[in-house]
Amino acid sequence: MEDGKIIQDDDKFLVVKAVIASEIVHKYKDGMAYKPADELEKAAWTAEGRWVKALSHPASDQIRNVNDINGRMENPRFRKDLNDPKTNRPCRRGIEVDIRFFKDRTGKDVLDKIRTGQLKDNSIGFSCDKDVTPGEFQGQKYDYVQRNICIDHLAAPIEQGRCPSPYCGINVDAADDNKPVVEVQDADLGISYRFDSAKFTPEKAKEWMQKRTYKDCPVCTRMEEVGYMTAAQRLYKQYGPDVLEVIEGHKLPQTKDADDKAAEQKDDLTGNVIQANKAAIENLRSFLAFLEVS
Repeated sequence: MEDGKIIQDDDKFLVVKAVIASEIVHKYKDGMAYKPADELEKAAWTAEGRWVKALSHPASDQIRNVNDINGRMENPRFRKDLNDPKTNRPCRRGIEVDIRFFKDRTGKDVLDKIRTGQLKDNSIGFSCDKDVTPGEFQGQKYDYVQRNICIDHLAAPIEQGRCPSPYCGINVDAADDNKPVVEVQDADLGISYRFDSAKFTPEKAKEWMQKRTYKDCPVCTRMEEVGYMTAAQRLYKQYGPDVLEVIEGHKLPQTKDADDKAAEQKDDLTGNVIQANKAAIENLRSFLAFLEVS
């Protein structure tokens, strides 16, 4: 591990960054579960000061034994620009913390493996409410959503976490910090994309961007880039509960202007019908007069 990826390493502490949770679909005993970004954002603060246990989770669902404590989590923050291992773009969302390992409570072999990156996975212990609403996230179907997440502890480092590296783990987001990138901008939408230059030429990056961008729906593209949670909050703040009605497919009640316009259209239609009836009556009179002469 490069020195720049270690926050502190002295006689008492080893402090490193770690992504402890990411917006992702996990497999559990009771089915596939989805951790949404908005729920992770609300839960981030609950990680502050929580204990860290090295190599495994505690025997119970919470850390209750002082001998299980090897460190603690500090400075939790929700990030919208975590590195996406698939595209090497800063577009993934999740919770990042600083892990402070206590050297007097953590074995030297474990600390060495953290420094060298031999062990980097981690796993949060948490409680949540189960929202049995199935859906799909990035092509993965899930059976329910985890809401009201409350983080109790972190098992770190471990061999393999439920959210494995490079998605979650110690220093996983810093792994490609120094990689050269190709940056492409969409001037129309004001969006900037970053690509790993080892995999993308400028031409290939532009081609990818053009395929991905919703040219027929710039609002869709902008919402995806800004983040659905942020976009929804801004829309609700600006337009109020009407936004919910539109999203749920409900028809909004007409405004006074719309009512006036509808009334005008109805009057026009009524007038047209009256004129048509008058014309039909005149034609009928002519026809009856013709029959009387005959």
